[in-house]
Amino acid sequence: MSKNTKQFIEQQAFQVREEYGFTTYEIDLHQLGDEVGIEIQTQEVDQHGISGALIRSGNNFLIYYSSFINNIPYQRFSIAHEFGHYFLPEHPDNIFDSNGFHASSTNSKDSFEKEADYFSTCLLMPKHLFENEIYKFNDGLEAIKGLASVFNTSLTTTAIRYIELTETPAMLVISSKGIIEAVFDTKELRKFGARRYSKNNIFPNKNIITTEALKKEISLNEWVETNQNIKAIEETITLGGYDKVLTIITTSTLYEEFEEHEEVQWEPPRFKK
Repeated sequence: MSKNTKQFIEQQAFQVREEYGFTTYEIDLHQLGDEVGIEIQTQEVDQHGISGALIRSGNNFLIYYSSFINNIPYQRFSIAHEFGHYFLPEHPDNIFDSNGFHASSTNSKDSFEKEADYFSTCLLMPKHLFENEIYKFNDGLEAIKGLASVFNTSLTTTAIRYIELTETPAMLVISSKGIIEAVFDTKELRKFGARRYSKNNIFPNKNIITTEALKKEISLNEWVETNQNIKAIEETITLGGYDKVLTIITTSTLYEEFEEHEEVQWEPPRFKK
């Protein structure tokens, strides 16, 4: 079991970019392979959920990624994930089978796979570059779409990174077939109250069949346990070929401002007798 912290993984990904001179927003992963001496190959076949693989022969390495899913951002994430296995400490000495083969699958709970996923996120969307761009867009889905275009990343991974780094009170809900798969929220949103929904709950608005983004004004208490009437924006988009729904909730109200407003209490005027 590997125990690299997120902070350490972020630093490792940053150092890789620095060492090999990748300063642009969208990193060229094939060029990184050339710089490191790792060949990158693909096949258009379904390998039973395998998104990629790292193959080792002595001191030589090969990255394989599946192009069965015809989605460039997904493929880029898979390649960057395998670089995570190559660069992160403990990975090369622990992940390979007797034939020098390691297959990566989607949604794995293995600690090595989670670390490689986070390395992929940090390599593709470095914190300092992401934060340079994040406030060039309006909060919520516009920012996520814009950032995904800048870094050539998927909406899902970009949305998760957005929730991690934004200072806006925001929540991301990922669901499939009417069931919530994951919920992410910012510390600014958690100040208002606890989540009303969590993993494996029934999605409250499951009758979404369009791939067009839906946007509406709501009260934050539809998603957060608060008795206060705080306005929020709920945006939902269906990812066509993946049967997944992304829902992003944001509010422009900051808790500190709301708290100050609550402390000001009205007193009736007093008249002299």
